[in-house]
Amino acid sequence: MLRKDVILSLKLFFIVFFLCVSIFSFAYTDTFADWYGIFYSEPSKCTQRIAEIAGREIGIFEKMAFVYSFEMNANPRYPSVLSSGFTFKSTFMNYFPGKDFNYGLLGVNYDMYAKVLGIRIGNAPRETVFGFGGSIGIDVESLQLLVGQSNDISDFKQNDFKHYNTVQNINLLGLLKLFVQFPLSNKNINNLLLSVNYYLNVMLYGPFMPNLELVDSTSDLERITTGYSISLQFQVNF
Repeated sequence: MLRKDVILSLKLFFIVFFLCVSIFSFAYTDTFADWYGIFYSEPSKCTQRIAEIAGREIGIFEKMAFVYSFEMNANPRYPSVLSSGFTFKSTFMNYFPGKDFNYGLLGVNYDMYAKVLGIRIGNAPRETVFGFGGSIGIDVESLQLLVGQSNDISDFKQNDFKHYNTVQNINLLGLLKLFVQFPLSNKNINNLLLSVNYYLNVMLYGPFMPNLELVDSTSDLERITTGYSISLQFQVNF
C-alpha cells in the first residue's frame, strides 16, 4: 500500500501539472524543434531488487537511453517562454546480441517547460537560456536472464533449452526539471540542452511475465522510486 504522504504528494503534483497543461499546452504550436541525445537514470527499486536476486548488477552503460524530443513553441516573431512536446526514450545496450543479461527501458513523456531567462555570455552567437519544467509519462522496464544449457533443437520443449527468463514492469513517471540551453555555432546543430531532473516513479503493473501473468512472491518489492536523472541533448536541423 502507498503511504498517505506519498499519495498526497502524487495528487498535488498531478493537479498542478494538469492545471498548467490545460492552460498552456495547446496555445503555442507555430514552430518546432527536434532534440537528440542521451538520458541517464537509475532503474526502479523493484527492478534493481530482481537483478540482485538473479545475482547480477545493472551496469552504467545499460542504464543509459537514447532520447528524442519534439518541441512545440511560439512563433519566433512573438517568442513565448512556454514550450511543450513529447519525449521518447529507449535503452540501447539491450539490443546488442550475445549477452546473457539485459536491462531494457522504453518510455514516452509529455513535457511542458518555461524558458524564463536568457543571458548572452562572451561572444556566443545567441543567449544562454535557463528554464524549468515538468513531464508525465509511462515507462516499461524489462530484465532478461539467459538460462539453460542445451542448444539441441530436440530439447526445445525442455527447461534446459537455452532461453531468456523475462520480467517486466509498467511504471508511471512524474518528473520536474531544471535546464540550461547553450547556443552552438554549427549550422545543423543549433543548441545544446543540459537537464537535471527529479523524478517520482510508481509501478502500476508488475513484475509480470511475457504472457502478462504477475510474478508471485513480490510483496517485499518496493513499488515507488525517487531520484535524480540527467540528460544531454542537441537540437538538430536536417
